Amino acid sequence: MTALMPCVAGYAEIGLTLLHHPATVIADNPYAAWIQNYGDADYLAGVRAALNLFENQARQRAGAERFDRLATIFTTATRLESAFWQMGLNQSLTASR
Repeated sequence: MTALMPCVAGYAEIGLTLLHHPATVIADNPYAAWIQNYGDADYLAGVRAALNLFENQARQRAGAERFDRLATIFTTATRLESAFWQMGLNQSLTASR
């Protein structure tokens, strides 16, 4: 769960940001379905459920002795997720030149 949370919550954050950003154009946008999916109420309900499950598991099973290891897992997963998005951005910038 620790390794998945940056992806689960990150996609919700990105989807919501794009969905509600005034510069986002949905019509004829090849990513419209993606944006709408990750900003959708059903997806967001799933994210809330995942976050609640994560929090409950953390309270029950992730005592102070596990915190450093779990923080390392979360940090690594976040770094990899960020690199994934950066790779796409880099490709898009290269393609537009």
